[in-house]
Amino acid sequence: MTVARRPETPADDVFLRQLLRRAVGDELGVWSWPEALRESMLEQQSSIRRQAARSAGPGRSSEIIEADGAPAGWICLVDTGEAIRIADIVVAPEYQGKGIGATVVNAVVRDAGGRPVRLNVTAANTRAAAFYQRLGFERTGGDEVQHFLERRAC
Repeated sequence: MTVARRPETPADDVFLRQLLRRAVGDELGVWSWPEALRESMLEQQSSIRRQAARSAGPGRSSEIIEADGAPAGWICLVDTGEAIRIADIVVAPEYQGKGIGATVVNAVVRDAGGRPVRLNVTAANTRAAAFYQRLGFERTGGDEVQHFLERRAC
């Protein structure tokens, strides 16, 4: 499988909206909620998540992750000068477990030019924390809600 990244374009809006709604729904466990409440929450939270990534400041890039040319996920990066920050990354459920996330994160580390790569992960998301640990990230701080992780330059 060929994994690549390309800049997000306006043509990706429908894909990103659906991707983030699914991700937010899974994270919040809203699938059994009443439809009106579920739809409102999904729309609001996916919009907030995308807006937060878009307003991450200078040095921000928003990219579509592709697997064999098909949209498979999204990553938002922020180049702070001293480090690269993964502001958000989502791989569509049907593409998870195929090495796509690891390929993308490892490419970000490689492309960081010797600078550290940093991210936050929700403390309750033990699956993501274990994933980043396998990729060499170490906890550098945080609290019972968010963990700050970093992979230092080799």
